[in-house]
Amino acid sequence: MRVKISDNRNKQFIYGYIKPIKKNDLEVISLSGQFKVFEWNNFVVNFKEMYKLELNGEILGIIWFYKHALFNLIIIEKIEVKIDIWKNKEYSLVGGCLISFACLYSLNNCSGEIELIPKKEVRNHYKVAYKMKAIRENDGTEGRILELDKTNSECLVRKFLEQLV
Repeated sequence: MRVKISDNRNKQFIYGYIKPIKKNDLEVISLSGQFKVFEWNNFVVNFKEMYKLELNGEILGIIWFYKHALFNLIIIEKIEVKIDIWKNKEYSLVGGCLISFACLYSLNNCSGEIELIPKKEVRNHYKVAYKMKAIRENDGTEGRILELDKTNSECLVRKFLEQLV
């Protein structure tokens, strides 16, 4: 799927592609040293819902999600953007495109809802940038899980992806 990302060096939009991950991609990811949050080689069990955002053969971001067995929604298990992108601010919208892709998958195959447990450093960013809401615990406090309902999933797909719902 073609997606639009922002090249911050020359202030232009360019096109990348979200594609399924292949086994040899995991070796490239591991050897690159550019994806440090997760050990992606540990996730070779199921390539079905593992995707990469690629630009001219370079992997800029990775996402792994699955359909929840009991609920009709998508759980984003892992998402990571290449370190250089964060440090140097070369490109923008990579994470948004990957999350929107999971939303599109959910809209086409489930209820349109997604959930994830973000790292503390990006929790507020997800709430502000993607309109995710915290699921409340039984005692009323804000829980660790963030969710996105069908309406907001549709909005993200329209905002970030070329293919509309």
